[in-house]
Amino acid sequence: MFAGHISFHTPVTQDSSNHDAIIATLSPFADPANSGVAQFTNGFVVEQTHLPDGRETLPFVCSTTGIVVCFWGRIDNRDALLQKLAINTNPHDGAIVLEAYHKWGAKFAQNIQGDFAIAIYDPRENHLIFARDIFGTKPIYYARYDDNIFFANSIPTLRKLVPYRLQRSHEWMAKFILSPFAAMHHEKTAYEKVVKVAPGHVVVVNADQTIEKIDLRDWDDATTVATKRDPKYVTAHRNALEAAIASRIDNTHPMGVENSGGLDSTSIIALLAKQMTKPVGDGIVSFSRISASREEQCIQDMNALVGIQNAHMKSPTNDDPIDIITQDLAVLGFPACYGCEISLSLLATATQKFDVKTMFTGFGGDEVATNYGELISVEYIRRRDYRGLWQFIPGHFLKKPFRFVALILRHGRDKNQQTNIEADAQYENDTHLLDQDIVDQYDLKTTQRAEWFDVLNHHSINGEIVNGTLTQPFIDARMHDHTLFGNAYGIEYRWPLWDVRIVENYLRTPSIEKVGPKRVWRYLHRRAVDDIVPASIVWQNSKHMGQPIMTRDIRNAKTQYYNEMARALMDDLHPDLVALVNVKRLCHQMDSASKRMNGEVDEEDTFYWERVHNLYSLNLWCHQD
Repeated sequence: MFAGHISFHTPVTQDSSNHDAIIATLSPFADPANSGVAQFTNGFVVEQTHLPDGRETLPFVCSTTGIVVCFWGRIDNRDALLQKLAINTNPHDGAIVLEAYHKWGAKFAQNIQGDFAIAIYDPRENHLIFARDIFGTKPIYYARYDDNIFFANSIPTLRKLVPYRLQRSHEWMAKFILSPFAAMHHEKTAYEKVVKVAPGHVVVVNADQTIEKIDLRDWDDATTVATKRDPKYVTAHRNALEAAIASRIDNTHPMGVENSGGLDSTSIIALLAKQMTKPVGDGIVSFSRISASREEQCIQDMNALVGIQNAHMKSPTNDDPIDIITQDLAVLGFPACYGCEISLSLLATATQKFDVKTMFTGFGGDEVATNYGELISVEYIRRRDYRGLWQFIPGHFLKKPFRFVALILRHGRDKNQQTNIEADAQYENDTHLLDQDIVDQYDLKTTQRAEWFDVLNHHSINGEIVNGTLTQPFIDARMHDHTLFGNAYGIEYRWPLWDVRIVENYLRTPSIEKVGPKRVWRYLHRRAVDDIVPASIVWQNSKHMGQPIMTRDIRNAKTQYYNEMARALMDDLHPDLVALVNVKRLCHQMDSASKRMNGEVDEEDTFYWERVHNLYSLNLWCHQD
């Protein structure tokens, strides 16, 4: 991680004690393996790392040009890049980035594959360059104040750098109350003057205060048409998976894995176990949060198959909401839009008990690598491939003609899709805790409806991925949150399913490979891992993992706790939130939750808890700020 302060035309006062304090904010709960400071007349940069990367001093400063390079991440196409740059030695990543910048200028990052956040200060041009990888695995924030640019990988560090009070964004808070997903954005943040570098972008900040933004993303959404399946595509998918794992594996420390017992996480575990150079029992530690009845058995089956001996399971029903909120704010510096998948306590266990330095996750499967391919029927109809559509339709042969005709009349769409979207959008509108005047002020109902119905604008599997999924800020937000949660404990998150090789290969693969006969979803990936993942997991054609683990007593205890949080909110609602929050609706929902305590466990209980949790987080943030 890194942070810095550049003043383009005036000297910057140096304070070594402040440098140390800034470095301490980069990883609040872990000591770095290496850290350092580069000081120059008009600024300074600090950097730290938890994984040794060959650099003796941080940050990397070119001895001839004075160019400063901060690199947080990993280069996956290292050999190809060295060849393009005609480098015969084996330099550290910072030196490679510098040579790429010399050769290609500001667009250097489009030649680098991997997970990275980069900052380059070039004193010759007197400009500052930021770059993030195409998926945005690692964040970069920056704020401009007159001639000064402050930048960091986290908001708490940026707040330590900036000598002014950061102003909270009224609009961001309104959107967060409506829904955390509404508050997610590639560039806008919880603070007015703080901007995030968008995924797959290079940002050039010039001395004349102009800012150039270069979009490096260039996906091809063209659909490859085939009428027969070919095993070569399954082999190509498996090869891409193995390459993604190979470039992320860490044989020097035990590796953590998020294990949900589902197809994505178990695939990662199986591929890791296959490529490790040390015994699995010593090299992989499994971490899980059990929330459904079948999860534990699937997790145990996978762990037994590959030989994982250290497995830690935690029930989310045991989490203290206020503890979670307090830790989230300490790490992120603003209310969490996504939160931590396995809990911060498990991350603490990973690093303190097992010396885990990397945590593997299966996130990214549903989005691309193991995409369900539900728009295949739309593709068939749009290209009038009715023979292909016929083979795809499941069910009894006497009913099949009726389903066939009905699907054509619906243009390939699920009969309940629009109705379900309408119901979900209306439910959000009826239950959010945002005052209606604020909804109207920012026209949030229109914005949210457009986002809800965006899925209907796509007509192919690849089109939905490239023009829908890959443009969504929830991907950036989830990886941002987990990257910073992990780093707080000295752990690097690894996202093997968010690998350019996997995504590009999936987009090149014909749609017929992605969905099996009679609607066997995720067909390409299932065949690719069939030999290394238990059949009970590979061929389960639904993500449903059984009933939620939630007894009436547990539900009642949680509802009572959240009711107490709601009362505390109403007694001490921050002045900035008074005009935003629909207190009357909050009181009504609290009363309804109390009445449900006499009945069966209801899905609405969870939604109520989430709304109170988010509002409490927002209120605590405002009071702390």
